[in-house]
Amino acid sequence: MPTRSRTVWKLRSDGQFDCRVGWKINGQGKRDQHRFRLGTELKEAKRRDQLLRQFWERIEQLKPVEPLWDDETLTFARQIAEGQLFVTVVRQPAEAMVPYCQRVHRLRQAFPMLSIQPELDYGAVFGVRLLEVLGDEPSVELLEAEERRRQKELLDRIQRGSARDRVQPTQPSGPSLHEAMRDYVVWLKGEYAHPETGVTSWGRTLIKQVDSLIAHHEDCTIASLNPEAVEQMLRYWRQRPFRQGTQRRVSQKSASHYIAALRNFFKWLHRTPEYDWRKPEDFYELKTQVITLESEQRTQVNADQVFTRDELALLFRYGTPLDRLLLLLGLNCGFGRAESASLLVHEVFLRSPHVGRQRELLHFTPGETDSFIRRVRRKNRVYGEFLLFDATVQGIEWALQQRRKHPEFGPAARLLLNSRGEPYDKPTKNGNANMQIPNSFARLMKRIEADQHKITRLPFKMLRKTGGDLVKRFSDGEVAGVFLCHGQPVASDDLSDVYTQRPFGKVFRALQQVEEYLQPVLTAAGPQPFGEASKNHRPAK
Repeated sequence: MPTRSRTVWKLRSDGQFDCRVGWKINGQGKRDQHRFRLGTELKEAKRRDQLLRQFWERIEQLKPVEPLWDDETLTFARQIAEGQLFVTVVRQPAEAMVPYCQRVHRLRQAFPMLSIQPELDYGAVFGVRLLEVLGDEPSVELLEAEERRRQKELLDRIQRGSARDRVQPTQPSGPSLHEAMRDYVVWLKGEYAHPETGVTSWGRTLIKQVDSLIAHHEDCTIASLNPEAVEQMLRYWRQRPFRQGTQRRVSQKSASHYIAALRNFFKWLHRTPEYDWRKPEDFYELKTQVITLESEQRTQVNADQVFTRDELALLFRYGTPLDRLLLLLGLNCGFGRAESASLLVHEVFLRSPHVGRQRELLHFTPGETDSFIRRVRRKNRVYGEFLLFDATVQGIEWALQQRRKHPEFGPAARLLLNSRGEPYDKPTKNGNANMQIPNSFARLMKRIEADQHKITRLPFKMLRKTGGDLVKRFSDGEVAGVFLCHGQPVASDDLSDVYTQRPFGKVFRALQQVEEYLQPVLTAAGPQPFGEASKNHRPAK
């Protein structure tokens, strides 16, 4: 039996506290103590350690002979070690609702020290609350009959958070949370209206986020949204709930987006006269930082997330002229799908080097025939400049020839259009993101594999990461950040852009070295990668 408390606490080499509580069977079939990482704050680590030890002591009471962590209890324990205030019971794929609710109810009775909750599904929440009200667990038939009979009565209790109260509460009155969120969707459709597509791509994304909020948060009256309720809703996403039907948590990025969507909804609700609601006084002080899982502690790009030079040569060799240009834009300019699709004709400067003061301030002397792309990244409004490889210039000249075949060619025109004369970022009929560029890249991968070549299966966006990785290899992290048009290339100095200009000259010098390094790639398709012969993108073995 473990002790109920510890007296010695020491940080591990990774900056976290840890503890060894309970036993499991390791890969060699032997009993082994499980190590839990408890975070970096001592006070919080002590709380998690104490709860883990209480949890394990209860397991020892239930199974005095050779107690072990099983898959379910170990999952709970890991959630406790991560700092979760609630632990979620995952419903198995073939598990019916009634047995699932009974299992959640038994776990709650067995481990009263834990805040155990079912998945966010109305049937599950209702069934578990019903079992709590009925006390002793009834038969399946009685449970189903009672559920049908008392559904409306207990729904009111759930909404008021008083499922254990056997007195019928008064019916809540006034507008509801879900009603307000649906009105917010109507407002978003007007705010992000577009003359051609109806709603902008970003507007559709925001609407989908609100739909997810409605699915995840139980309905309640607007009047009940007190400061504690608002903080609890934010905390729900900070702690990254499980994706429905799985044991995988939503990504850190997705959780941040849902928190932003929730905050924007509360701001809208505060200023909308139709709803008599005001945000808490400390609204902007409420925590919004999303937890980082142990498996995500190291998030830097590794060798499995970028292409090797040999793989790039295969991609260039097997690609269509469009594939080759997109590959070059990714490596030469750090462009992803959105940047390539939105590139305008007037943002390309062929054989137009910097002159005068520009040349002096760059600390770089361009050649008379050097070409550049100069543009603002649409995502974050950060300006970027890129010295173009000779192969990239050839690709852009080919693209200009193709673009002139379509109407409305001019400085403000998109450089790249599909065979129907449409931009590559035009939404689909259903309003979804245009995936023509990633899909074309996936087909390129299949052509390479069909000829029995080995290549790492990475998505199109990894060309941007590969380009950034190459620039950093021949320079440093700041220059790579400028190349990728990051908002803050110097992580420790948020005023760097206010008082100094970005070192594009260093970016250009790094790109010259990258071009030299990539010569085996740039020559893999022959001397004319964008000529007539380039149309045959399935080279003979």
